[in-house]
Amino acid sequence: MIKLYTSTTCPTCRMIKTKLQQKNIPYQEIDDIEYLKSKNIMRLPVMEFEDGTILNSPGEMNNWIKEYKG
Repeated sequence: MIKLYTSTTCPTCRMIKTKLQQKNIPYQEIDDIEYLKSKNIMRLPVMEFEDGTILNSPGEMNNWIKEYKG
């Protein structure tokens, strides 16, 4: 399952979550600030896949979601 590192105040995070929901892509949202700091995540959103691949650009995330075939 995709991990989506977010913040409740981040408009880009909300957009990515909406796009994931629209395509019925399952994801786990993580917005615990202390956990994000422990992983050295300073910019949000960040998508992490099960294989460890990380997308930290909203454009890359949007492209991945558009191409998702489920």
